[in-house]
Amino acid sequence: MGAAGGAGARAGNALAQSPLTAPLVKRLGGIAPERQIPAFSRRTFKQMWRSRPPRHPEGQPVLLWPDTFNDHFFPETALAAAEALEALGFRVTVPAADVCCGRPLYDFGMLDTAKRLLQKDLRVLEADIAAGTPVVGLEPSCVSVFRDEMANLLPRDRDAQRLRGQTFLFAEFLTEHAGASRLAKLGKLSGKAVVHGHCHQKSLFGMDHEKQLLEKLGLEVEVLSTGCCGMAGSFGFERGEKYRVSQQVGELDVLPKVRAADPAAILVGDGFSCREQIQAGTSRRAMHVAEVARLAVGAGTVPARSVARLDPRRPAGVAALALAGLGAGAVLRPWRPGRRLARLLGARWLGATLGAVAMGALALTGLALSVPPDPAEQR
Repeated sequence: MGAAGGAGARAGNALAQSPLTAPLVKRLGGIAPERQIPAFSRRTFKQMWRSRPPRHPEGQPVLLWPDTFNDHFFPETALAAAEALEALGFRVTVPAADVCCGRPLYDFGMLDTAKRLLQKDLRVLEADIAAGTPVVGLEPSCVSVFRDEMANLLPRDRDAQRLRGQTFLFAEFLTEHAGASRLAKLGKLSGKAVVHGHCHQKSLFGMDHEKQLLEKLGLEVEVLSTGCCGMAGSFGFERGEKYRVSQQVGELDVLPKVRAADPAAILVGDGFSCREQIQAGTSRRAMHVAEVARLAVGAGTVPARSVARLDPRRPAGVAALALAGLGAGAVLRPWRPGRRLARLLGARWLGATLGAVAMGALALTGLALSVPPDPAEQR
C-alpha cells in the first residue's frame, strides 16, 4: 500500500494505526501486539524528488540511494541528506527505476532471488557505475550489501566489484571525499551528540566517520559503547519469542544507556530498526546523521514527520462513530429492504455484518480526519 503513496498510504495507515483494526493487521502479519507498526509517509521520497527542480546542474554528481525504509517511511531523512549534499555543491541524482538492496532476502535465505535483484540494480546503475559516480547510502544494512554480500554473490561481475568501491555511507562520503573546503560550507552547531552505532555499521565501517563529521559540525560527541539494539530488522517485530528476545537484548545495554544519556544531547542513530527500537523502548527519538548535517545548513531545521496515529483528542469522537456503526447494524435488521436482501442472499446476519462494516468505515473516517498534514510534503 505504501508503494503507491497518497491514498494507498493513507488506507494502509488507517488500517495499521487504528485501535480497532491494528490488532487484526498485526495478527494476520505475525507482528507482536506490543509493537507500533511504522506508518507510511503520504508521499515517498522519490515522489517528492520527482516534483523538485534540479539544483547544481554543473556540480559533481552524487547518486543518493533511496533505500526502502527512508523512501517509504522517513522521506524527510533522505530529503535532509539530499539538501545537505546540495549545500556542499553536489548535484544529487536519484534512480528513476525501483531499486532495492534485497537485505531481507538474505535474512530469509532466498539467495537466488537476491542475486536476480542485485543484477537488476546493476543494470539500473550501469551508467553511473561506468562514470564512477559515488553512491551515497543512508541505511547501514543496505550499504553493507554493496560492500560485502554483493561481491560474494556476484564474484565475477565487474560492475558489482566497481560498485563496491563507489558506495559510501553518508558520513563516510562527507569526511573522506567532500573535502575540507566543501565541509566548511556547513554551519556550526552547539551542544552534544550521543551516537548509537548500527551493527552493520560497527562491523564493516566503524564509527570514526560519524564521530568526525559530528565534530566538524561543532558538536561534542560521545559514541555509546553498545551492542545490538535487539530489533535486527524484522526480527523484533515478530510476535512471540522473537519479540521477547529483542526486548531482552535491548535492555542489556542500549536502552538503559539511551535513557541515561544527557536529555539535552542530540541522539544519533543511522539504522532504521535501531531508531524504531529506541523510540519504542525510551522517551527519546534518534536522528539520522544526515538530519543533523541538514540542521547545520543555515538556520534550516528538519522537522519530525507527523506519524499517522490517532490524535489523542479524537478517541472519544472515533468511539462515538463506532457506536453509531453498531447502532446502524441494529437499525438495518428490521428495515424492510434489508430483510428482503437478507432473504435473497440467505443471510440472516446481513444487518449485523453491514453494521460491522459501517462501524469500521466510520472509525477509519475518524482516524483519517485526525491525521495532520505531513511536513515533509511541504519542503
